[in-house]
Amino acid sequence: MSSSRCHPQLGPPRPPRPHRSQRPLQQQPAAKGSLRSLLLQHSSKRLYVHPLKWTSLHLSLLCCIVINDQLNTDHCCLSQGPWRKDALELWPRIRRSITSSRRNDHSRTLMTYLGMNAQRDCQICSGSLAFRYNQKPVCHLQLPLMAWYNKTCLWAYIDSNWINDLHEEYKPRQNVFLERAKRAVDEKDLPISPFCMAVILAMAQQVTPGQQVTLFLFDHELPSDSDQIISTFYEYTLQASQTYLSKFDQSYDAFESELNIHRRVIPLKRNMLKVLSDAVQRAATGPGDQAETAASTDREAAITNSPYPVDLAKRKPLDELDSNILVKRVKSSNHEGKE
Repeated sequence: MSSSRCHPQLGPPRPPRPHRSQRPLQQQPAAKGSLRSLLLQHSSKRLYVHPLKWTSLHLSLLCCIVINDQLNTDHCCLSQGPWRKDALELWPRIRRSITSSRRNDHSRTLMTYLGMNAQRDCQICSGSLAFRYNQKPVCHLQLPLMAWYNKTCLWAYIDSNWINDLHEEYKPRQNVFLERAKRAVDEKDLPISPFCMAVILAMAQQVTPGQQVTLFLFDHELPSDSDQIISTFYEYTLQASQTYLSKFDQSYDAFESELNIHRRVIPLKRNMLKVLSDAVQRAATGPGDQAETAASTDREAAITNSPYPVDLAKRKPLDELDSNILVKRVKSSNHEGKE
């Protein structure tokens, strides 16, 4: 004789849970002019991508304006320090080097010497910067040189070969030469590379709003009518206001603000080492000497704010922005070097 157990009924049976695709989505309207509204407006162009895939459209939608500053060589001088002699020896080596890879190796050493001369307490190493969106890091940007002072990134250095290597490691199956030629055409007439704009913007997100950050770019060009490489240093400086940085922290709100980046062109000539040294000296200025800039640059105000609370967890970090893809290029990619 078989017996069956009786389970007591504690209440009415629970109704089946609807499938995830059948659940009603919570609509959160974005203010006109906000980053979220721009993503929806240009949904077919894939704007929410890794900064390596940024184009001229990102520069336009993010209101990036590059101001060319004149190069003044009158009061420039090579900073004194224990590495002054080494810097004087490296400059002609860079000019005599035939390949861009050799020039990059020497220039990274030179920038380290100039940085240590400008600020002896500065920690210079390779590493990564987190790019933040909706108050969360969504990707990490690998850089060959970063100057840290009191856990603050004052300036960074990057060269065109490093950017090419990042592109190759990010999409290793693509045709390398075809990809480079396409990027060269897209960025030919741009005053700043979209990836460099993302790097200096990520630097501004790490510091106090209004504090100046500097990015040095060492770029190479091979003219069609010559077999000699033309190399140039570019100095990009930025003082981003709190209003502009709020665009990325509050992507559903609209803010009327522009990103003004100042650019100086330093050609690779015999007497330009003192100009580059003076630029590194300005970039190595500590945060305490950059006072009164936050109040003057934060004069813009928000024009429209969304009355609805923003669900920050709704926007997921990009799977394609996994920093592990690019971390092979840098051995020490964390911020341990700055401590």
